[in-house]
Amino acid sequence: MNQHDQTSASSLRFSGYLRPDGQVGIRNRLLVLFTVVCAEEVSRRVAMQLGDDAVVAGWRDCMVSPHAQRKMLRLAANPNVGAVLVMSLGCECTDAPEIAQAIAEMGKPVSLVSIQGAGGTRAAIEQGVERGRALMAEPFERREIGVADLLVGVECGGSDTTSGLAANPALGLASDAIIGAGGTVIFEETNELLGCEEALVRQAATPEVASEIVAAIQSARQWGVRTGQRAISAGNIEGGLTTIEEKSLGAVCKAGSTPVRSVLHGGAWERPAEAGLHLLAPFYVEEAGWTGAGTISDPNGVTELAACGAHLVVFTTGRGTVTGSGIVPVIKVCGNPETYARMSDNMDINAGAIVTGEKSLAQVGEDIYDAILRTANGELTRAEELGHFEFHI
Repeated sequence: MNQHDQTSASSLRFSGYLRPDGQVGIRNRLLVLFTVVCAEEVSRRVAMQLGDDAVVAGWRDCMVSPHAQRKMLRLAANPNVGAVLVMSLGCECTDAPEIAQAIAEMGKPVSLVSIQGAGGTRAAIEQGVERGRALMAEPFERREIGVADLLVGVECGGSDTTSGLAANPALGLASDAIIGAGGTVIFEETNELLGCEEALVRQAATPEVASEIVAAIQSARQWGVRTGQRAISAGNIEGGLTTIEEKSLGAVCKAGSTPVRSVLHGGAWERPAEAGLHLLAPFYVEEAGWTGAGTISDPNGVTELAACGAHLVVFTTGRGTVTGSGIVPVIKVCGNPETYARMSDNMDINAGAIVTGEKSLAQVGEDIYDAILRTANGELTRAEELGHFEFHI
């Protein structure tokens, strides 16, 4: 985009939803948050009766770590969440009342339903629907925001050679444009940045940030050695990628060319302290004397970005992926023209036009930037239209 386009775009205003903590969301979703897998099915049945703006996420275990509980709270804190209905079985290790209390302290409307306390499945569904409707009827204030207020997450998955040749470089141009207009971009997947250390060190805003980038990628490398996972799949190899380093050099392009301002830490799911470009390092786990790290699935990556407060996520692919999120709109950018033709129902942007010579990188970058603005202004993405609301905690 040229400077005139960026200046014009930066003056655009969107009507958002003001939250008690001062954040402004681009969606107004009721989060039905289950605190144990035993409450997941009841939560889904409640959400089905409440309509498209009720979305489900939660913890699929009885035991819960402090990190998982913190992540549930960070998802509840996302600016696109207007209210939370906490669904509990009633005897799990997760402290559901404590979670509900912490959400109330954020200032967000919240209600807690216990399946055991309600008297079983039918009673809990009835109670959940009643309380959910009351939460969705809560009045809210609208507030105008602009591009400079947007926090955009960028991710890739189901990659092939066209991801690095077309989709990711075009998204990099859109990332630069968002930042040029005063906005914020978070990129992640350090286990898909192996071999990119030198380039990212040059891109770091300060020597301290450079050191943190190297440490985060080194941790991801050690995690790969320990687990035998190199973030490269059979589908990636079928799509023409031969090594994780080759995949990484294509993946890093989606971050664009502006300075990396900070490294955010997944275990804390921090929000960026300033506008610009930020790297989200994965959640670190101490196990058997070593530190592990990794983004293990596409829904996991999107959920991580939502927990860091992203308003929306732009997701590139070559092989094709259907991943969406109920909390953040997910814009799909497909680099492979054959995949786009076959899976056009799931894709928002055809970056394969670069491969066929119909469009330039700059033109598709503008298409992505324009899609970000339209999504922020309320237009639904394909994933939202299809109800692809995957999550992974």
